[in-house]
Formats: sequence, C-alpha cells, structure tokens
Amino acid sequence: MIYNRQVNMHLVELLRARWFWYAPVLGLFIGSGYALGMRGDQLWSLGIFAAAIGGSLLYWERRLLFVFVGVGLLMAAGLLTVEGFVQAAGLDIVAFLLGMMLVIGYLEENWFFDRIIRALVDMAGPRPLLVVTILLAASFVLSALVNEVTSIVILLAALFHLTDRLEVRPWPFIMALVFATNIGSAATVVGNPVGMMIALRSGLGFIDFLRWASPLALAAFLVLAAVLFWKLQGPLKELKVAMEVTTVRVQDPPGLFAPDMRLPWVIFGATMVALALHSPLEHALGLQKNSMLLAVALVGGGVSLLLAGPRARELLERRVEWSALVFFLLLFASVGTLKTTGAMSVLTERVREWSRDDPTALLFLLSGIAGFITALMDNVLAVATFIPVVQALEGEGLGVLPLWWGLLFGATILGNLTVIGSTANIVAAGMWERRGGKVRPWEWLKLGFWASLPPWALAMGLLYLRVQLT
Repeated sequence: MIYNRQVNMHLVELLRARWFWYAPVLGLFIGSGYALGMRGDQLWSLGIFAAAIGGSLLYWERRLLFVFVGVGLLMAAGLLTVEGFVQAAGLDIVAFLLGMMLVIGYLEENWFFDRIIRALVDMAGPRPLLVVTILLAASFVLSALVNEVTSIVILLAALFHLTDRLEVRPWPFIMALVFATNIGSAATVVGNPVGMMIALRSGLGFIDFLRWASPLALAAFLVLAAVLFWKLQGPLKELKVAMEVTTVRVQDPPGLFAPDMRLPWVIFGATMVALALHSPLEHALGLQKNSMLLAVALVGGGVSLLLAGPRARELLERRVEWSALVFFLLLFASVGTLKTTGAMSVLTERVREWSRDDPTALLFLLSGIAGFITALMDNVLAVATFIPVVQALEGEGLGVLPLWWGLLFGATILGNLTVIGSTANIVAAGMWERRGGKVRPWEWLKLGFWASLPPWALAMGLLYLRVQLT
C-alpha cells in the first residue's frame, strides 16, 4: 500500500514537471507533419519550429531563449535566409507597437488613466460587475474601432491603475480583457490585421463586415461575458471586497479636465481619431494600405518623446515592452519558414482533400484548423496561409463567402485559447511580466478554453444558419 502510494505520488510529480511534456509535444508536431505528407526540409522546419513553440509554451518565462535558438538553427540549417528573415519578421507590427507603447507610456507618466479610473470607481461604487462590464465592453468596442493592439494597451493601462489602487491580483482580469479584445477585433475590417487581409483578398468592404461580422461578433461577446462572470466568481468577490474597503480613498475629485490634463487629452484624442480614420485617409491620399496606421503610431511616439523632454530616454526604456517586441520578431520569422519550405501548403492541400465535397464540413474544418494554428503561432500568418486555399476553391466555382467569415472567426475568437494565440495576448503577457507578474500558460489555457470554444461555436452556428437562410 505504501509502495503504491509512493509510486502514484512520483507519477503525479512527473506529470506536473513541464519538461516531461516537451518530448511528447515535439513528437506530436513532427508525427502530425509526417502523417500529412511533409518530407525533407518541411519536416526539419516544422521540428525546429515545434521545439521553439513547445519550449515557449512550457517555459514561458524563458521563451526568448527558445525562439533565439530556434531562429538560429533555422538559419544554420539553410532553411531561413537573411532576406527571408527580414521579410517574415513583421517589422511593421513591431514598429507600430513601439510607437503606441510610447504614446501610452507618456499618458501613464502623466496619470491620464489613473484619473479616468478614479472617476470610474467613484461612479460605479462597490459594484465589481459594473466595473468589469464597462471594461469588457470598452475592450470590445475599442478593438473594433481601432485595432486589437491599441485596445489592449490602453485598457490594460487602465486596469493596472485600478488593480494597483485596490491591491488585487490583475491576472484574471487581464485575460478577460484580452478575450473581449480578440472577439471585438472581428467585428470590423479595421479591428484586426487578418480582417484587413481578408477584405483585400476577398473584395469584402466595411459595410459587408458590419452586416456579417459585427452581429456575430456581438453574439460571441455576450456569450464570453456570461462565461467570464461564471468562471471569475472568486476574483470578482475579491474585487468587491477591495472596492468596499477602498471606497473612501477614491472619493477625491478626479480632475479629468484640470489644466495639466489638456495636453494628454489632446495626444489621446488626436491619436484615437487618426487611428480610426487611417483607412479613409490612406484612400484619399493614395497611400499604400496601413501606411497611415503605421505613420500615426510613429508620429505619436515621436511627439511623446518630444513632450517627455529630458525624460525621453527613461520613457523609452521603462515603458516599452522590449521582450515582447523581440519575441514577436523572432516568432514571425520562424513561422515564415514553414511557408517558404511548403510545410503549410501540404496542410492546406490535405484540408481541401478532406472536405471539398461538403461545403458545411469545409466551413467548420477550415475555421477550426485556422483557429488551431492561430492558437499555436499567430493569426496573421495562419490567415495568410489559408487565403490561397479559399481563392483556389473560388476559382473552382465554389461559393466561398461563408469561408471568409469562418476564417475570420477562427483566427480571432480561437486566438483566445493560448497565451500566444494573437498579438494582443503576447502584448498583454509582456506588460504583466514587466510589472513583475508571472504568466502561467496552463492557467490561460484553462480559462481560454471557455473563452474561445463556446463563443466560436455560437458564431459559427449563427453563420451557418444565416447562410442557409440567404
């Protein structure tokens, strides 16, 4: 009896050890690739990528170690060239994030979000459901109007001021805001880079997104809110107690429109308006797609450095999530290798073979596989891989309108599943780590399951019904 108990305890400890899962994860990737028909360089690129991603998931605090080594091995093996690295590294995304982090950093330095949160808490009182509902709704709307990255950077800055003041652990609410942000980003063409990619390749416009994507995204958001209020009852109770205790401390006049707030309001308002109008401005000025989007972030960052004066260097060092930016750059480069070696093309061909004769099966299979790939790497690269598949099916005479929306929802809603499922997820995790927090990928996965599968299933079910009725 004692011997059996010791064996069982040892087995439990072994299963809890993260290194125990590393080889199975690696084997699963490579075995799946071989079963799909990948060979040679395709398997090598998949294996190295799997080693980097598996290590990042299991040892999140050392993720840079794995992606550095992974990209280095890809280059040493001749699977990634210097030119390929530059093309796949997502430098435009990195530059955009850098500029927006500087803008938000400047606003934080001037207590912009602190004053907003003081007003919010004073208005809501000890009603945590109201406060969290406001933050979730703001995440959904802001990501739809601007983009997921800007939304999460702004809302997390506000959340951190709230949780710092109330002295509660922000991690559950960080995940909640990210989940709402990702779903909201599917509502409009400007909410997520994948929406822009789909619009450019499919010919769908802003009105099409409002008619098709927005109602389904809103329905998914309502399901998400219900799920979060169910799963976060413990953190919500802690928040309620903290708000009741600290109500007296936040009754000071918020000073939202004090003289020293004029310049931060101008910076905030101008940046938000410019980001919201970037697409019409690009069209009016004849600029390349997303040129104005990047320009607004860079100009905003430059103005923030100018206004910071002698503290500009401190702003650049303290307020920019450098580790997150480096992780993005190397992750994008490693995933790009899967595309150049043809590994992703093999997968897309198998999808076509499995479900070409059944449009319904193709819809759910395409969306589900795109979402699964998104959860393991990045939604932009996953969508970029599947766009040629949808275009090829369209060339064969298949009605592909539902497939575009299925691709959109798979790449946005199912990005909630893992901590690396979308840009917003990684940015949020980096901001939390910079404040001394610890990211727990398995904790994210447990809540992410409920924040991704039920909303995705509802959105896809409603999409299927609408297609059948039209």
